[in-house]
Amino acid sequence: MSVTTNLSADNNLTETATSGSFSATLSAMAYGLHPKQVALRLRAVMADLDMKTVAELAEFLGAERSQVSNWLQGYNLPPTKWMNELCLKRRGLTLDWIFRGISDALPSALAIKLEALEQGVEVPLNRQNATDGGGAAPSGFSAGARKRGRSQATRYKMAT
Repeated sequence: MSVTTNLSADNNLTETATSGSFSATLSAMAYGLHPKQVALRLRAVMADLDMKTVAELAEFLGAERSQVSNWLQGYNLPPTKWMNELCLKRRGLTLDWIFRGISDALPSALAIKLEALEQGVEVPLNRQNATDGGGAAPSGFSAGARKRGRSQATRYKMAT
């Protein structure tokens, strides 16, 4: 049996399996790859990395700005090459999560944070906090905010 993977002019990924006279073709959708969903997850990663612009992500990956813009708008699926680069630069991130939303292999804290960012929920800032003599402040709290009983948080709105 031979398998051929093709990317059509309209950026639809297809895979054709041939065995003798039998041939079957599967599209990216059959694999659960939805460009709009991938775009939402990429925006969540951007928020996690505190990136606000397409240019920042493009520079971070070494990709073209227009190419990254198309990924973030859900027009095209990003090539695995670039997403692998993102996974290497953001520890804990997996291709399964980026492309399919499967968070099984993500560290628990990262999975929770990315899911919240993807849904536009308030997420505590991940800052290294200085101690004020009373020990380290809890994650997401500054030493002063801990004394006042308030967390520092930020809200990210995800484009759909």
